[in-house]
Parts: sequence; structure tokens; C-alpha cells
Amino acid sequence: MRKTHNDSTAPKNQKQLELADIFRLYALIRKLIDADATLPEKINESISEMMLRLTGIDISCCPKCKKGKMIRIRKLPIQDDLNLS
Repeated sequence: MRKTHNDSTAPKNQKQLELADIFRLYALIRKLIDADATLPEKINESISEMMLRLTGIDISCCPKCKKGKMIRIRKLPIQDDLNLS
């Protein structure tokens, strides 16, 4: 069987990777991802509020006149309820 470049550099099995190597890799990964960083506080907001904050686009605004607010007049049917035949 012919060896390729990847075959010669990869360990034959997981046991060949020593425990000290694993700890060095974990330390490097934690350093690179800044494991001590604090997570941002979760924001409780609706989808339209999030879109307005992130994109500056008000998705509840009428796309035609750009003045009025769109409202729900009825709930869309679930796909299974549609009569497609």
C-alpha cells in the first residue's frame, strides 16, 4: 500500500498521541479562544426589535408606503392543511 503525505504525518492510532501533547493542545486552544472571557448579557427582545437593532430595517413597516405598520390579519395555514391536489 502506498503512503501519501497525510498518512506519514498522522499518528497510527490515538494512543500514539501522548497525554502531555493533549494538555499542551488544550492550553493552546484555551489561550486562542480566550476561555476566561465573560459572555455578553442575554437580551430579551422580539424578532422585529432584533432586526431593527442589527440591520436598521423595521420589518413591521409597510414595504409599499413605508409609513404604516403591518399587522397580522390571520395565521398562515400549516403546510399539511393545504390542499395541493
